[in-house]
Amino acid sequence: MSLPFREMRGSLDPLKEAWTLLSLNAPRTTGPTATDRRRWDELHASYATKREAARGYERQLSLEYGGSHDQNWRMWVPRSKRERLERLEAAADRVGDKIVELLVRVSPRGEAWLTGAPAWWIRERLTWEDAVRPVGEPLSVEVPAPYGATRGLRETVADAPSLLRKGTRVRVWDQGALRWDRSPEKREGIGVIADLFRPDYGGPPGPPYLVRFQDGTTGWYDADEVERASAILRDAGTGGGNWEDYLAPGEARYVPPVVLPQMPDIVARAAAAGMPPGVEFMGAGMTGAVFCAGPVAYKVARSTAPITQRMLEEEAEWLFAAATVPDVAPHVARISGFDPNNAVIVRECPHADRDQSRSRWESRVSDLHSAIERDMLPHGWTAPEFKPDSYVLTTQGPVLVDASMPTRVGQVLARYVEDVVAGERPLGDDRPSDLAFYVRREEGKTLTYRESEDLQLLIEHRWPGSTRG
Repeated sequence: MSLPFREMRGSLDPLKEAWTLLSLNAPRTTGPTATDRRRWDELHASYATKREAARGYERQLSLEYGGSHDQNWRMWVPRSKRERLERLEAAADRVGDKIVELLVRVSPRGEAWLTGAPAWWIRERLTWEDAVRPVGEPLSVEVPAPYGATRGLRETVADAPSLLRKGTRVRVWDQGALRWDRSPEKREGIGVIADLFRPDYGGPPGPPYLVRFQDGTTGWYDADEVERASAILRDAGTGGGNWEDYLAPGEARYVPPVVLPQMPDIVARAAAAGMPPGVEFMGAGMTGAVFCAGPVAYKVARSTAPITQRMLEEEAEWLFAAATVPDVAPHVARISGFDPNNAVIVRECPHADRDQSRSRWESRVSDLHSAIERDMLPHGWTAPEFKPDSYVLTTQGPVLVDASMPTRVGQVLARYVEDVVAGERPLGDDRPSDLAFYVRREEGKTLTYRESEDLQLLIEHRWPGSTRG
């Protein structure tokens, strides 16, 4: 099972993490009671009431202070009203936390829900029937993926008939559940599926895949312990070893399947940019994968496509600018370098405080992001795209670690356009008409009408016809 973005969720202690990984296969000794069901219904009724009270007041404030177009309305709300909204949100969160606690206690899947489903979905959408459904029975719904994972919690036995076939070359890892027929030295490796059973047709109890390794040893594995191997084993260019060997032991298991084919190239470029061996894999987003070596993080573009390269360059420029703004710098992971040839950002790696509750920080993180936007505008940038999970909750408060998709404005945009027109910076995946659009968008805001007109004349002179429309 792919785990969520660890940088965003904090570090579980080893015993809790092992239990989370084992919980799909660890049946509860006692089942849910009628009292548990009443408690479930009561908590959901209370949560729905409190949640609607918070959202209703939030809608009222957004209309009063922002209207239908201003996304930064929170920065204009008086402190007394903002604190009232936070109290309403905290009241709903307290009930929501009790729902999750009850779920972990009564569900046969236990703590697997914590890393297998978004918290909002558990609180608002998960039914009692699916919450208490026995392991081995498929859920009635497809669970959405939590942030950083490629899929939500699924039933491994139900997946068995459709995922893999005999003869498929697979990569296997042990998630901690020791099998009677698995030798300790075969806890990770490459093998071929020698046999599988479908529960509908009978067969031995336990995991569905019998994997045979090159030395002839075998072992039964769950679907979540098996991934297709095919193209992921070529040399990563890191001294002749496999890319997995460059990570700390066991870290490869956190890599989402969708990223696996890109990992040899990702790790090779990160190593070329100075990333040392033995790093932690922190997670992957749309544009990059993040590794940490102690206090230092390496964000590596997932590909070298022009659009991905441009987005990482913009993020690096924004981080350098943010480090110079006194009111912003303490809340942003400090950048120490950018390697444009390998598309790697080197920055601080703040570590999460596991005692912090993300749901209780959510409104304050939104306010902080609005303040960052306000403070960065005079320096030629908007804030990056806002996502609550872009922040790590440290002992010193929220720290922004994902600065992707900021926008140049004002004089920074003007200098950028001038450099591109002069050929000092590449046009990249942008079109000349895109440059003209960026300029017109800021006309009368961060650029004067005269500045906008002059820039559009430069673009038109360099690329005739590009400013029309």
